[in-house]
Amino acid sequence: MKRALHSMSCSWLVAAALALGFAGAVQPADPEPPASVVTRVGAAWLVRDAWQTQARYVKATRTSEGDVPPELWGDALKELKPLRVYCHRVNVVAVLRADGQTEEGLYICIPISSFIPTAGTDGFEYTSLARDVWAYRRSLSPSGRKPVRHFGIFLPREDVYGGTPDVDERVARYLRSTPADIPLAAHPVISDEGLIGYEWSTHTLTLERSFWFKIRRPSLRGSPFVVVAAGEPVYVGAFFSDASSFSCPTPVIRFDERMTNRVVAIERGYPAAFVVQGKKDPREDARVKKALQAAGKLSK
Repeated sequence: MKRALHSMSCSWLVAAALALGFAGAVQPADPEPPASVVTRVGAAWLVRDAWQTQARYVKATRTSEGDVPPELWGDALKELKPLRVYCHRVNVVAVLRADGQTEEGLYICIPISSFIPTAGTDGFEYTSLARDVWAYRRSLSPSGRKPVRHFGIFLPREDVYGGTPDVDERVARYLRSTPADIPLAAHPVISDEGLIGYEWSTHTLTLERSFWFKIRRPSLRGSPFVVVAAGEPVYVGAFFSDASSFSCPTPVIRFDERMTNRVVAIERGYPAAFVVQGKKDPREDARVKKALQAAGKLSK
């Protein structure tokens, strides 16, 4: 009798455990709070892993913006069990919650990024959790995520630095293209958000902080950029190295090693004395001047 009762008791416990298991399956727990995730996984590992993930993404896609496929995520990011992972201004974003109007998760700054998380930029709000790791909440409404930008210098979306034959062909094609025909990165390397002033007579920009960390040394043929005014692509230019023996008819920003330099000149061409006779200087475009005036950044 005792043995029968014991058997019935065990059967009941197993059934109860299974019932609880099924109840748990249809009622999943809320996602783990960001602060708890960082404590469990480790901030240093997250930053290192995010950097490696971003490098794999750039190598695979030739771009530094957009959604990162799960097969490129590192182990630390997988440990977060994110809904998605994407790159924003070179940094890495792990989305832990999303409802169509807002998203929340972890914003991870990687060492090569010069973007400092600033509340309100692109709809983000931040809470610091550890060095280079923030909890964030982002508005997904158009007004919440789209900054007002009057002036910007954008790199192309595709690689213009590699120095391989396909990249050299792309560089040559872009330098002959109209600016509207070049697919651009989502975010500028220079914009009026970080611009202290623009001296129109010399086309010299004074910046709040150096932007050189955002770019690599240009190829010998140059690395194209596009100047955008009030959202409209205006003219094509190129970052150029003094080591190059090639000439360039477009405006250029010459790359240098002084990574703290915050004064940048857009020169007429490369070499500096190079001018295409009969061709109007694109730097003098009235749309650029108007945009700089609207931003309150223009000086004579």
